[in-house]
Amino acid sequence: GHREVVSCLLEAGADVRIKDYRKRNALITAAACGHAEVARLLLAASKAKRAFVKTLDMDERSALWYAVFEGHADVCEVLVMEGDADFRQLRGLKLTPLQIARAEGHEACIELFQVSSSSSSAPHDEFEPSTNPYRGSCAALRGEPIQCKGGGDGGRGPAPRG
Repeated sequence: GHREVVSCLLEAGADVRIKDYRKRNALITAAACGHAEVARLLLAASKAKRAFVKTLDMDERSALWYAVFEGHADVCEVLVMEGDADFRQLRGLKLTPLQIARAEGHEACIELFQVSSSSSSAPHDEFEPSTNPYRGSCAALRGEPIQCKGGGDGGRGPAPRG
C-alpha cells in the first residue's frame, strides 16, 4: 500500500519538503496516520533529517506531536530513534510530546521515551503517571484532523475545509 506508493514517488524524485495548505509535510501526515514505514522512507530520503523532523505546521505541531497525540508508538520510535526527534522540546502549545503522551494516556509512547532517555538531568518523576498534571489537558488541542486513507484517521472521516 502506502509504502510502495511513497517508495515509487521518491524514486521518481518527489520532494519530501513539499507542504499542504496547512504547512504539513509528508512526514507529518505519515506520523498522524500511523505509517511508520512511510516515515522511515521519508527520513531516509531527507537530506536534512534533523530539520525535516523539526518542521512545524501552521499550528506549530511537529510529526512527533501528531504521532504522540494519536498514540502511534511505532511512528514515535522511528522519529526518535532514526530522526533524533526531541520528546522534551516545547512547541507553541507549551506542552512537550512527553506531556501530551501522559495527558492522552499513551503508555507505549511514554515507555519509548523513558527507554530512549539518556539525559540524567531529567527529573526522576518525569515519567511517573502519579505525577501527571496534564491528564485531560489536550482535549482543547484537537484541531482540524488529517485525513488518513485506509482507516488511519480513527474514524473521524474527511477533514473539514475552511
